[in-house]
Amino acid sequence: MSEFELNYRTDLAIPIAPIASVAERTEWARSRAQEFITASTLVAGAADRIEAALADLAGKADDDSMIALLVSEDASVLAPLTIYMTAQSMSDREVARFLSTPATLLPPTGQTTQTQHLGVGFSSTLLESSDEVNYSTRRWVFFGESSTVTALLGPVIPAQAIVLVEPIAEVILEASRAVDFEPAQDPHRVTRLLAMTEKVGDKWEI
Repeated sequence: MSEFELNYRTDLAIPIAPIASVAERTEWARSRAQEFITASTLVAGAADRIEAALADLAGKADDDSMIALLVSEDASVLAPLTIYMTAQSMSDREVARFLSTPATLLPPTGQTTQTQHLGVGFSSTLLESSDEVNYSTRRWVFFGESSTVTALLGPVIPAQAIVLVEPIAEVILEASRAVDFEPAQDPHRVTRLLAMTEKVGDKWEI
């Protein structure tokens, strides 16, 4: 079981714990959505959308990851942020498969990143498609001495709306920590990943 200590604004993010019972998570989602909207100015219909998203994510959550529902300032955009720490360090091939997927429509946009507790990492932004629906995701990888922390924002629909929730995810990752995670001192690995994304049409073959 991975443990994460998240720092977040309560008006922009809602952490979610796994709830096995459909009835229990439906009730929790309804109650939590009502609590959330009383302190926020939201677009019409936001409460119902937040409730539905919470109920869905509570059924997908597990003890090995941390999931939070990110809510843009007016709740026009909702997106899950999932953080996971592997038991062992990911190989280069595993990292490449996480940072880009077969559903990607364009080469990934990559950048280096660094946070207070997770250290130096790498991030990619993807435009993807499934069942003729386009959406965006952003992915982070932070390399540890004996494990790897990954974070996935999305899917976000419409794809361009990711700009409204990306800053929320960045702030959360900047201030959060994974228990027993020790950042690795390997800048060359991040540099190599960045060089790959600078090549137009790169297929992330490592």
